[in-house]
Amino acid sequence: MVDPTANLGPGRLSPTALSLADAARLLSAAGGQAITVAMLQADVVAGAPTSTDGTINLVHYAAWLVRQSVVGSPESGGTPPTPGSAAQRSRLQTPDYGLSDAD
Repeated sequence: MVDPTANLGPGRLSPTALSLADAARLLSAAGGQAITVAMLQADVVAGAPTSTDGTINLVHYAAWLVRQSVVGSPESGGTPPTPGSAAQRSRLQTPDYGLSDAD
């Protein structure tokens, strides 16, 4: 198997293998709201996917969040996500990047 981090060089992050601390910093910077390691740990306890070394793949994590928001939605008959979890926060207002259906 090819190591996805092999060509990144020192100090570079791989979105396929982030520590929870690096993921929290990256998501906080990109999302405009604070995401803590404790929030990510709560999601891991709730079933968010991680690698055997404890790292998180952002694509897999995002897919898990989407699934939680659908499966856990009251409309689907599922159990809502735990308050304070990333899945619950994903239901909060999403930033408007100037995109709309009218464009």
